[in-house]
Amino acid sequence: MAEIDYAGSGKEPCKVSVMGGEALTADLVLVTVPLGVLKSNTIGFSPPLPKWKQTAIEKLGFGTLNKVVLAFKSNFVVANVLLMCC
Repeated sequence: MAEIDYAGSGKEPCKVSVMGGEALTADLVLVTVPLGVLKSNTIGFSPPLPKWKQTAIEKLGFGTLNKVVLAFKSNFVVANVLLMCC
């Protein structure tokens, strides 16, 4: 189990302890893991996530992911656009 200690609230560094026993510190931590990982509780948060976030994680569903690839005959993206997402 990994543990993320974010109790410092900006005054102390965050601490991330990984499964191998190594501990990393940082000013900020951005957690981007699949929903299934959050639902399995394999990552511990200290302090625990707020109840409203825990409830949202519990209520969200997930399943098979289908991808669609679109091919266009010509490039229609504006040259000066740095980022385009949807």
